[in-house]
Amino acid sequence: MYRIINVIAVIMAAVLGAILGGEYKDPLHLLGLVTIIAYAVIVDTLIREHEKKNADLETKETDLESKNEQLGKTKQQLSDSTIRLSQLLLQSNQSGENRMYLAVFPSTSGIISCSSPIEIHVVLNTPFDIQPAPDIKLITKERWKSIKADGNIVPPLKYANQFEYTVSSSRNRSLQNHLNKYFVYKLEIEFPKAGMFEFIIEAKSNEFISTISNNIEVA
Repeated sequence: MYRIINVIAVIMAAVLGAILGGEYKDPLHLLGLVTIIAYAVIVDTLIREHEKKNADLETKETDLESKNEQLGKTKQQLSDSTIRLSQLLLQSNQSGENRMYLAVFPSTSGIISCSSPIEIHVVLNTPFDIQPAPDIKLITKERWKSIKADGNIVPPLKYANQFEYTVSSSRNRSLQNHLNKYFVYKLEIEFPKAGMFEFIIEAKSNEFISTISNNIEVA
């Protein structure tokens, strides 16, 4: 807008100067025209730089808003997980002193349907630092339709009439790790049919191990 006004002002000044100065035959009038043109170029350059700075500032503000929004979502997810974890009665393997507290819960409190996949959260908490994060193993009596971690299918290994699905922590980008003591694994699970599905989840590190067993009812 300012650039348009600047151009119009220069044109009007040139036309007016031509009318008053007799087509710029007078060197003084010609100098005035050159001065006006130089002024227009300088003002146009300043306006262009100002617009560029404003555009850069708007881009940075947009990026900052996006990062703040993402940070807020991450904090909310961690807060929600912490609140839900505190409401759970955690089952644990308390063999000796090598104890890790392990729990599993679906991302929905409604009916679990066999017609669509569901996200399962596996929560692990330990009183000691664990590095690296433990791998987890899901053991089932029958083969489930699919188990995914980070969108990748986890292939089962059949052993002693059971199916073992091992999720490596080093390949799990969605793993949440807080202070090397609190871990949240996210799995996407799809069941082949309706019914009751029993499972065992085992978390194992170099020095710690924990196992829980439970079942999921699928409609």
